Amino acid sequence: MFAQISFRGNSAYWNTFKWGTIFPSESTFVVVPRSQKNLFRVFNGLGINEQLLIELNELGIKYIEVPYCGDLLKTTTKKWIQKGIRSPYSNEKVDQQIILRLNDINLSESNPIHYASANNQLSLFGRA
Repeated sequence: MFAQISFRGNSAYWNTFKWGTIFPSESTFVVVPRSQKNLFRVFNGLGINEQLLIELNELGIKYIEVPYCGDLLKTTTKKWIQKGIRSPYSNEKVDQQIILRLNDINLSESNPIHYASANNQLSLFGRA
């Protein structure tokens, strides 16, 4: 599917949905706030449209910030593209996304934020 990306001012849109805002002076793209409902549970990660990531990279935007459940996650555009997983779930209604695991959305490899994987959570109906 070919996403119809448009920019109004410094904000990126897909049709009428706002994806986020570019702050050129900080070379940062700030994604609209995300919550648990935006989590790709299979990958324990968050997705960003593939075409948008390529355009941000071509524009020289170095960083991506994601407000997520009260935390501010930050990583590089390059890392999202290189370490991200191309979503197998796309069609004419769902845009192609690159998913980066929550634990990888950080600037420091030595001090990552660790989020529990959906597979590691306790079960209400039996042994975990």
